Amino acid sequence: MTLPRELDEAAMMDGASPLRILWSVILPQSYPVLMAVTVFHIMWAWNDYFGPLIYLSTNRDLWPISVAISTFSGIYGSRPQLIQASALLALILPLILFFLAQRFFVQGIVITGVEK
Repeated sequence: MTLPRELDEAAMMDGASPLRILWSVILPQSYPVLMAVTVFHIMWAWNDYFGPLIYLSTNRDLWPISVAISTFSGIYGSRPQLIQASALLALILPLILFFLAQRFFVQGIVITGVEK
């Protein structure tokens, strides 16, 4: 919503079609936003607990890691080092995803021209 309308108008003046404007002007400037939405959605799905607990309660092979850690905690509750290790293993993939997406977050700050 904050992309300048002048960029669209300049592309139209150069003879670009609406699809070309979308592909060459709008999408390259929207990469940081699209990446942020993607990372947030993956994190939401990764941390979802009640949906898989309800729908997959009978099939243990399809449980996501959030439900499995809860069951694991119930079994090995007296051994906190095992629960901590399982939580650390569950944290690895979102942490890798965040560091890979960090480049796009910084690019979004650079494109907008926000200075401190």
